Amino acid sequence: MVPDMEDERQLVERSRQRLRSLIKTRVVNLQQDLSLITSRPALRAPVAAFQAHEEQLKRLKDHLTRAIERRISDEQLRLNQSLASVRAMSPKATLHRGYAILVAEDGATVSKSSQVAKGDLLQAYLATGELTLEVTKTKIP
Repeated sequence: MVPDMEDERQLVERSRQRLRSLIKTRVVNLQQDLSLITSRPALRAPVAAFQAHEEQLKRLKDHLTRAIERRISDEQLRLNQSLASVRAMSPKATLHRGYAILVAEDGATVSKSSQVAKGDLLQAYLATGELTLEVTKTKIP
């Protein structure tokens, strides 16, 4: 049996219409997808999203800079206070207040009158300079 020419033509026409309909539906779906994607704020104005983060980073950087400067200032103050305490307790500071360090001939530091006897030679270290002393008298408490 040979197909009828009219039947064949109608089949081709229906197939063509069906194909057009499928293509049209596919194009409409793709256009909707594209509209949905391009309507997102990040794609409508991509720079705006970065600007908000840029401003936040600037604020955080400024805050961190101020915090570091405060910390450095606080630590500098603590260091200066510690240095002042160490200097106040140093033997050199004691000498500047009018005291002397006495050293016997054997190199021992003299802190009691019982450590020396009449005639001993002592070295006295002052804030500036030193003296050689001879013990002429001792008084033991």
